Amino acid sequence: MIRIEEIGERELTQSLAHAGYVLLAFELMKSLVVLPVKQFYSNVTFGTGVPFKSYEEDVRRRHKNEFEACLFYREGAVGCQRIARPGVGKAS
Repeated sequence: MIRIEEIGERELTQSLAHAGYVLLAFELMKSLVVLPVKQFYSNVTFGTGVPFKSYEEDVRRRHKNEFEACLFYREGAVGCQRIARPGVGKAS
């Protein structure tokens, strides 16, 4: 492992900028995945006979990490669409 004293100022600046871009990209991706799912469940009460229960039951129970839970939730929703409409989403 390289010690911070051994890195030049330019190299350190580039490394920190790169780390910042990676973190920014992750947060943007997270907001694109998590926020729409959270908004769907926010301030809504589902009636009987509806396949949705609550954010905690439908989404968060899928994984301890919220981002991954939302990915699994969205993957399941896409899987349901493929079952309901065979042939949709297949490569030609």
